[in-house]
Amino acid sequence: MAAVLRLFSYGTLLTGTLDPQIDRLLARHCRTRYPASVQGRLYCLGRFPGALPSHHRRDRVHGEILELERPQRCLPIMDRYEGADPNRPERGLFRRRPVQARTGAGARLGVEIYWYHGPLTTARRIPHGDWLRWVEGE
Repeated sequence: MAAVLRLFSYGTLLTGTLDPQIDRLLARHCRTRYPASVQGRLYCLGRFPGALPSHHRRDRVHGEILELERPQRCLPIMDRYEGADPNRPERGLFRRRPVQARTGAGARLGVEIYWYHGPLTTARRIPHGDWLRWVEGE
């Protein structure tokens, strides 16, 4: 059986990437998707969101868990798309890190997430933590 990586997605991977390479990668390697949330705070950064960890249990970021087959092929492409540099994480706009997600059924699963690592000077907090709801105008 091929290796699988669970990636928590909360932004443009749900609403449309506008990147044909990412769209092909997901069509080829994402074997399933299901709703979930992680503890964190979500911000609108313009055309895309950024999530930050939070110590407050009520702070939730809503999205989906993507089960990616062959992560060794997917992750370098995903990291570039997300502006994450695993070899020099301090230089990236996002950092890929492990975190616990809670599925809609209440199960807790280990996933990886791209936490935002940039400035929040012009960011707007999304209090309900749901990017899809935000872009649809609530």
